[in-house]
Amino acid sequence: MKTSLRSFLALTLLCSYSHASSLAEVTREYQAADRELNAQYQKARKLLPEYTFSEIQKTQREWLSHKLAEEKRLNGKIPQEELLERMTMLTHQRANYLRIRSSVKPNPKNKWDGTYEDGFGGTMAIFTQDDGSLYFEIFVVRGPTAHTGQVQGKATTNQDAARFTDKGTLEDKKDITWLDFRKGYQSSTMEVSGTNTTYYHGARAYFGGTYYRTGPFAPIIDGECEH
Repeated sequence: MKTSLRSFLALTLLCSYSHASSLAEVTREYQAADRELNAQYQKARKLLPEYTFSEIQKTQREWLSHKLAEEKRLNGKIPQEELLERMTMLTHQRANYLRIRSSVKPNPKNKWDGTYEDGFGGTMAIFTQDDGSLYFEIFVVRGPTAHTGQVQGKATTNQDAARFTDKGTLEDKKDITWLDFRKGYQSSTMEVSGTNTTYYHGARAYFGGTYYRTGPFAPIIDGECEH
């Protein structure tokens, strides 16, 4: 599977915690991740509108509850070093999500084009082709086990919605995959949902979710762009 340097670095980041050599080291890494999370939270408080930040506050409480529940579930079942590594990964992931929410770049022309991130290991790039269809790429790294997935292709648009289907394109594949895209206000967000997508990703990976526009279109999967 070919991926760009950016995708490789994303995978490396999520996998790197397994190389910590001591409890003291992983403790320092966890503390650093916690400081970064607090910094990104304060940045979001400063930059985001009040109604948007109130949503951040709500999801932050939900995330903390999830993190504490996960820590309680794993405590005593795995070595302390591994537990801290997983908590560090979750904390880095949340800090990255807050960074993305504070860095959303709407498209004033309300076009589809751009690079989008969901803050949970998913990156998507979209480009409008001459015939009006969309060329898209999605690359994801999900969860503590870093399950990956990637898909690229053309989607047909219908006003603020678009759909990709692989019907008739793969001889060895019986199930038809759909990916549905719905554009948000000024293309600042993109809702993605999928049907029968497991052919393209690992067991715990997924493509669906809310993606936030963070910049112009830039390929994320090497050697595949057809625009």
